[in-house]
Amino acid sequence: MSETPIFLRSSTEGVLLDVHIVPGAKRSSIVGMHGDRLKIALKAPPADGKANKALCTLLASHCQLSTSTLRIVRGAQSRRKTICFDDCILSEILPYLKGYSA
Repeated sequence: MSETPIFLRSSTEGVLLDVHIVPGAKRSSIVGMHGDRLKIALKAPPADGKANKALCTLLASHCQLSTSTLRIVRGAQSRRKTICFDDCILSEILPYLKGYSA
């Protein structure tokens, strides 16, 4: 059985994901690890909430979920954010993100 990555954990609301965002990149993609967080490059600029919207869109698409399932619960104005997958369980999200852990 594989371990849960350090950036992913269960909560009473769903599943929490700790990320480090790099806005203004050439393309949007999940890059790998940045310390204890999942590093995500976003093509969108960090203005007017565009990067936050792009982040939720990328993660929802990657995990095959609706964007309405995701919300930023910490760090909306920061590169270090915590995302909540509302009403999800760890086993639903883990297969999509476990390959990025160190």
